[in-house]
Amino acid sequence: MAGGERRIAVEAALIAEADADIEAGRIVESAAVNAWIRSLGPDHEQPAPTPPPTPSRKGRGLNILS
Repeated sequence: MAGGERRIAVEAALIAEADADIEAGRIVESAAVNAWIRSLGPDHEQPAPTPPPTPSRKGRGLNILS
């Protein structure tokens, strides 16, 4: 598979995963993300927000960043 085709396939898989996460309610509210962004820095950085646990979550988090 050529580089461009591979990139398209990877992007399609990431979009499908995001769609499934949204459908299953595995989302993080924008207010939580904004609060986390404001906390970034050496004095009071908070952990990145995660979606509420669901039975099918199985420890997944910010997969797009990994």
